[in-house]
Amino acid sequence: MQLRKRNFPLLLTSVLFVLSLTFLWPVILLLGKGLAESEWHLWLKDELLLRTLMITYAQALVSASLSGVVGVVAALLFSETRFWGRKVLWRLSLLCFSMPTLLVAIAIISCWGKHSLFHRWLELCGIEFSPYGWFGILVAHTFYIVTGK
Repeated sequence: MQLRKRNFPLLLTSVLFVLSLTFLWPVILLLGKGLAESEWHLWLKDELLLRTLMITYAQALVSASLSGVVGVVAALLFSETRFWGRKVLWRLSLLCFSMPTLLVAIAIISCWGKHSLFHRWLELCGIEFSPYGWFGILVAHTFYIVTGK
């Protein structure tokens, strides 16, 4: 069945109506009730909460931007070019679908951790980093988002 262009606004309106009734309205009611019964304005004065929120949003923005750039480059690389090892690299990128999240995290730590060859090589070059801070979070998020986990 082919969707006619003149029926699209009607379809979009009905989908948005159903979503608003089944999802948005209950969420708005729960938030309204929860915020009315709590002293939510005190949250805005909590310095630790605000700093945590800022770090979280900054990290999410950087992770999403980095993943977008790496994802576009990988998509162009796999779709437009033929190179030696392309199939192996493609299969490695699909490996995360069959591995549990914990195993992927352990693999990232073993590759970038303090006892890895990569870390020792960087120490010899005078570069110091820790995979347990921002760098580790960005590597893990980029890997998960680009590979579609």
